[in-house]
Amino acid sequence: MKRRGNKLAKIMGVCVSMTLALAVAFAINTSSSANASPSETQATVYEETGSGGIFSFFKRVSVKKCAIVLSETSFEWTGEECKPVPTVNYKGTELQYGVDYIVNYKNNIDAGQGTVEVKGKGDYRGTAKVKFNINGINIANACTAEVNDGIVRVYKDGTLLPENNYSVVDYKQETLVGSIEGPNGELNTYDVTYTYVITGKGQYSGSITLKETKREMRYENHQF
Repeated sequence: MKRRGNKLAKIMGVCVSMTLALAVAFAINTSSSANASPSETQATVYEETGSGGIFSFFKRVSVKKCAIVLSETSFEWTGEECKPVPTVNYKGTELQYGVDYIVNYKNNIDAGQGTVEVKGKGDYRGTAKVKFNINGINIANACTAEVNDGIVRVYKDGTLLPENNYSVVDYKQETLVGSIEGPNGELNTYDVTYTYVITGKGQYSGSITLKETKREMRYENHQF
């Protein structure tokens, strides 16, 4: 009984404190000048009650509700960071960088899609993301490629292109073309097609697809 009484007393104490804070806030709001701005009133509430955070959370506007326009939406690859400048508006009012929001960039060097992250500050909250393009050298137009026994090579102007400029993904497809029954199982013959997709990285974009077909034989369904 003693523990329950203490717990109840603590809960009642919290409720009383919150009620007093709301009462003080109401009194301050009603006694404030009619021309006082919301931010000024909010600051006064915090100073008097220490409860500004409770009210400010509901007053802050999500930046996802803002209109965001980038100064540029497409860049040519240079090897340097691409940083389009966002203009942020909320209901016709332009927000101020550093006061209402800050900006971060992601994936803004290599060819592909970069991202501008607009993060709310002050009276604004949340994060909005806007994409832009970085155009690289199309590897399919600028380079040639070959595959020999599973080894892929890419050339630009007759010179071997370093492997850090592209990635390779391969997969295979098998077609059974013959089968011979034997005492220990079946000797099956397959036409196997290996497909290699070469995708540009860094300053290169686009892709090249190569195919290599081999005939393979192997014993299956062994019987011992």
